[in-house]
Amino acid sequence: MNDTREVRFDQWCSKCEYADITEDNMSPKDPCWDCLHEPMNIDSHKPFKFKEADNKAEEKIKVESYTVSEK
Repeated sequence: MNDTREVRFDQWCSKCEYADITEDNMSPKDPCWDCLHEPMNIDSHKPFKFKEADNKAEEKIKVESYTVSEK
C-alpha cells in the first residue's frame, strides 16, 4: 500500500549536494526547483531529487588539521 507523505525539506535540504542554492539564486533548471514543486512523495519524506552531499572536503580538512606528535 502506498503512503503519500509530505516532503520534509527542513530535514533534508541542508544535507543535500545542492544546499548552497537559495531562493535568490535559483533558476528553473536547478534540481531544487523540481523538488520544491513536488511537496508530496510516496512512502518517503525525502525530496525526490535529493543527492547526499559529498563530505570529502570536510573530511580532508579534518585530516589536514590532525597532527601526530613524534616521540
